[in-house]
Amino acid sequence: MNTSPLETLRRQHAAGLGVPEDRVELARLDLDILSRMGTFVRIYAGGLTIFSTRATWAELGVPQQSARQLRYRRPPKDLVPREIPEWFRSTAQRARDGLNAAGVEVAFLHPYRWVGYRDWAGWLADFQRTQAEWETYRREKVLDRYDELMQLLVEDFQRSAREAHAALAAAGEPDLPSRDDFVSGVVSAAVARMPTPQCIRERLLLDYFTPAVVRPALLEEELAQRDRVRREREHQMELLHLEHQALGLCHLSRSGES
Repeated sequence: MNTSPLETLRRQHAAGLGVPEDRVELARLDLDILSRMGTFVRIYAGGLTIFSTRATWAELGVPQQSARQLRYRRPPKDLVPREIPEWFRSTAQRARDGLNAAGVEVAFLHPYRWVGYRDWAGWLADFQRTQAEWETYRREKVLDRYDELMQLLVEDFQRSAREAHAALAAAGEPDLPSRDDFVSGVVSAAVARMPTPQCIRERLLLDYFTPAVVRPALLEEELAQRDRVRREREHQMELLHLEHQALGLCHLSRSGES
């Protein structure tokens, strides 16, 4: 006797929970209902690490043979004053907290959260205010001050490089460059790691996305349509190949007659 898929589902669910099968009800999950009552939303906060890089051991003044290289990881280095990336991280978290407060977690659609239409307008207005703060801070504290931040980066890395060189020299580091060459190399590497204004505008973003939930039937129809298009393209290529073969035979026949 064949077991129906629904009976199998009920049996598996009961076994997984350790409950009698007659205590397991079948509930239909229809995402269309959720889509009609609200929408799914996720927060995107990009570029939160673009002002951070990882220092080399030499930049930290740690000799090549130091045991610290075996037991420790190289710490991150800030390319701008620490309060700048911290502000962006805290603002991104504030945006996420706002979505968490307005929305409901749906585990199988993580990282999206479901926001009912009753709360949608209020959440969106709050998010847009936070987004405007983000863009204003990015412009005023980073882009408008870019040259100032670059000069500050150079000065800070010059000081730290001089300290690192002194520590390496005291430790007897072999093949150590002159202090000026060492400092110049450290500063040049730091300047090269600093993101450009265009990179900052394109990557340091706060935004949201809401998906159009695709039904399985619609997805199957789309895949079937793509398969039809692919078969039609292959058929056309085959016809074109046969046509070229026929033309080649025709040329050979004419050459034989002449």
